[in-house]
Amino acid sequence: MSASHFVELPETSEGNSGPLAMVVAGIMTGNRGRARAMSDITRDYLSKFWEVTDEILNAILFLLIGLEIVIVTFEVNYVIIGLLTAI
Repeated sequence: MSASHFVELPETSEGNSGPLAMVVAGIMTGNRGRARAMSDITRDYLSKFWEVTDEILNAILFLLIGLEIVIVTFEVNYVIIGLLTAI
């Protein structure tokens, strides 16, 4: 059995959310594991990895938003409604 079964089964039998139990277990394990099981160099590399991953995913997100703007049709009514709601 995996660790997810030990967390999820007792929670779902009591009527609680299994995914939320997994999130809480992951946060608790991650915080303790990061402080106790990793060296300073590993923590540094891991932080840099997640920082670069965050930047790449943000770039992809804004690229997709930009592509969506190209697809949307331009109508004067939309501009007027946008300006009125901004005021």
